[in-house]
Amino acid sequence: REYVKRHRIQDATDVKFLHQVLYGCQRYKKLLKVFLSSFYFNHSAEAARSDQPLYTVLAYLAILRLEELTFPNFKRLVLSQDFVKTR
Repeated sequence: REYVKRHRIQDATDVKFLHQVLYGCQRYKKLLKVFLSSFYFNHSAEAARSDQPLYTVLAYLAILRLEELTFPNFKRLVLSQDFVKTR
């Protein structure tokens, strides 16, 4: 809620989506942790541990919400992030 207020997000659909993503990341924390452990093992030179929240959200969206989000929207989200962190 604080993030929504601070960034003045007023669209109810956007607010609901953000809440669902945060809830989903928490709900599937164990699954995402296994995925991210493998990711860091294979990309330890490129991926900073400090970016784990970003990778957690992207993994959640890719693994569990991609069909709903659609690939073009997911791609647009990934491309909107720092090039080094998402390549």
